[in-house]
Amino acid sequence: MRVYSYRFVFSVFLSLCGLIAPVQAQDMTEEQVRTRILDSCVYAEWSKRAESGGVVKICACTAEAVISTMSEQEIARYNPDRRMSRTLKTRYGEALASCV
Repeated sequence: MRVYSYRFVFSVFLSLCGLIAPVQAQDMTEEQVRTRILDSCVYAEWSKRAESGGVVKICACTAEAVISTMSEQEIARYNPDRRMSRTLKTRYGEALASCV
């Protein structure tokens, strides 16, 4: 038996009742993707480093560098709930190395 989250079940219930439109995937904007990459970077780097000073600055640089390599289609298809593709991970690693 599968267990579904209450949020999902509730949104399906409301959709069936006609109270709200069904949840649909949205295209991500460049700013949303940059912010998600920045947040992920800060979380990952903060936990790795003994000295956390400058992590936000490094991650801001990294997010900007990654975004600059992404096409409009890649930005629109970006899904923060999934893992990064190999290509994007490679770009992320290169950007992080250049910003440190």
